[in-house]
Amino acid sequence: MNNESDTKIPNLKPISARNLQQATLPQLNWLVEDMLYEGLAILAGPPKSGKSWASLQLAYSVSTGKPFLGKRTMKSECLYLALEDSFNRLQNRLNLMLNGELLPEGFLLDINCNRLDNGLIIQLTNCLKEHPNIKLIIIDTMQLIRGTIGKNETLYGNDYKDLSILKKFADENHITILLIHHFRKMLDNGDAFNRFSGSTGIIGVTDTMFALYKEQRRDKQSIFAISGRDIEEDELIISFDHTTHLWNIDGSRDEFDRIKNKKLYANNPIIITIRKIIDDSDSNSIALTATELYKKIIEVTGNRPKESNPSGLTRTLNKMQFDMLEYDGIHYEPPPTNGGASGRKMYFSIPKTYDDNKIFTKEQGYI
Repeated sequence: MNNESDTKIPNLKPISARNLQQATLPQLNWLVEDMLYEGLAILAGPPKSGKSWASLQLAYSVSTGKPFLGKRTMKSECLYLALEDSFNRLQNRLNLMLNGELLPEGFLLDINCNRLDNGLIIQLTNCLKEHPNIKLIIIDTMQLIRGTIGKNETLYGNDYKDLSILKKFADENHITILLIHHFRKMLDNGDAFNRFSGSTGIIGVTDTMFALYKEQRRDKQSIFAISGRDIEEDELIISFDHTTHLWNIDGSRDEFDRIKNKKLYANNPIIITIRKIIDDSDSNSIALTATELYKKIIEVTGNRPKESNPSGLTRTLNKMQFDMLEYDGIHYEPPPTNGGASGRKMYFSIPKTYDDNKIFTKEQGYI
């Protein structure tokens, strides 16, 4: 039986799946093609990873319509809230980055704003009324605009509540809000997005996520990981140019890993030794035991293999056999398991049909 309060609750207004299929809906606007769309985004990384430089470069790229990390941008006005900086520091950074170039009037900066529970949305609303062409708002950092946690509120609930307010504002105004955030101190060797400080409520609300970090602290190159509802996941390798003070794209993670793996392969003492034995041989194939190869590695390279014994060499070669085919065209046959001491020889050969212009892949063979 309905009571008086029930009559004030609006009815659901479902749409049929067929009508939705046939409906013409507005497309999401992008600011950076295939990377950043309207909605709520977050860029996180460890301290001193270059997040502020990257976000400042993004605002510069969008406000001028120039590419960002090799991607096209939609020229738009921007508001950059640099809440951890002073105008002196911002001026210095802009002059270093732009080398005398003057930015358009539509690139707006401020170093103060209220918190979410104390009028921030009103401030942003009024700013958009004065500057209706703003399509990107960057808040650096997220922590400085957070509301206080209620007495009975969980961390997850507080994260979800705060970010939902920002997402709703972005969606209603068809703009992009990018929050600059931090990694938590505890390391996570898996998914970089699991390192975002706070609860999973942050990931749950956010439309697009970026992670900027180095695998090793001393690495010269950084990883720029991308994930989101409306984009394909990707990982870019980028490096910071201390002359121009700009981030540059060096390639995709797949390309980088392939180059890195090939260098590791080429510098492996086992490979160096096998190459030399084949080069010095009159035949296209050689046969030797693991013990003989172990001794040859010491003889050729002057160093003991990292494998502690000849049996370890066999295990390593079993893992490397496809790399040998792909990079050098060397076919490897492991020793038979039932052979005697003299019969447990490994065979390495370069097929007569091998062409230096071809490579071998596990899936396709020679291509």
